[in-house]
Amino acid sequence: MKIKPVCFSRRNPRKQADYIVRRALALNIPKVLREDDGRIYSTGTAECYRTALTTFCKWIQQERLGDLRGVSVLTVQHYLQHRQSIVGQKTLDLDRQAAQFLL
Repeated sequence: MKIKPVCFSRRNPRKQADYIVRRALALNIPKVLREDDGRIYSTGTAECYRTALTTFCKWIQQERLGDLRGVSVLTVQHYLQHRQSIVGQKTLDLDRQAAQFLL
């Protein structure tokens, strides 16, 4: 009997979000050397994105839509429409920014 490796979609939502954010971290880089390259230069931003992506991943798993790596623009739009009725504008903006970072 072969043991299958655990695929990304079966991982804990927090671990999926942590993997995505950790991959883009670029700490300890002076402000003068930073570029607009889609990297995360702040631990605060990293934690906010990690939290937002964890919530997004939980929703994806609940809706049985896959995982964070295979997410589409249409899935993000449906998620943001869903979140719009639940959270305030600042949280919705953070969710949008995290999803934009993901894409």
